[in-house]
Amino acid sequence: MLGERYRLVAPAGSRGLSRVWDGYDEVLRCPVTAHLVEAPAAGDDPRSFALDLRQEVTAAAGLRHPGMIAVRDLGRTGEGHFVVCEWVDAAPAGRLSWGDVTQVAQVVLAAHRAGIVHGGIGAETVLRDRAGAVRVADFGIATMAGRRPWPLDVPVPPFISPDRLRGAPGPQVDVSAILELMRPLTAGTPEELVGRRPTSNDLVEWLVGR
Repeated sequence: MLGERYRLVAPAGSRGLSRVWDGYDEVLRCPVTAHLVEAPAAGDDPRSFALDLRQEVTAAAGLRHPGMIAVRDLGRTGEGHFVVCEWVDAAPAGRLSWGDVTQVAQVVLAAHRAGIVHGGIGAETVLRDRAGAVRVADFGIATMAGRRPWPLDVPVPPFISPDRLRGAPGPQVDVSAILELMRPLTAGTPEELVGRRPTSNDLVEWLVGR
């Protein structure tokens, strides 16, 4: 049990800094997804990590968009922290259409307008539900993973934001991630976008108007 409320039912893999579980809310009597967040890396200040996590998750919990998986709760365990999100019957989206990428960009734009950076848009966090719609997961959690510098032994994807390499996720990190999602659809990224370092608003306008 987490917080004497959320029952862990079955492990559902790991993403970023968290181990993911299918769970059940014993108060509201509905399924949830629980993220058990890893302790901060050696050398990190645990109090600063906890404060940053609370700020990120609290901000994400205030964001509402049909294309995102909503954040519901934050708590502590004996070993670290947990974040509870709505449960959605979904799996990694796989190959995306233009409509899918547009939906992701619209979710990101709504987040940026609220001052929220996702920090981890990609194959693991762009999911497809049973109805075929894409949903963006891990708001508030992916950002914490994005604060760590890019590992030296992991290949750097094309068009990744320099901010992400340094471990300083800002809005451009999400923009670069969406450009990367577009690459299979364009046989490359449109030069008119890359050349002018677009914002999330630019991306949505380009995608809707294409």
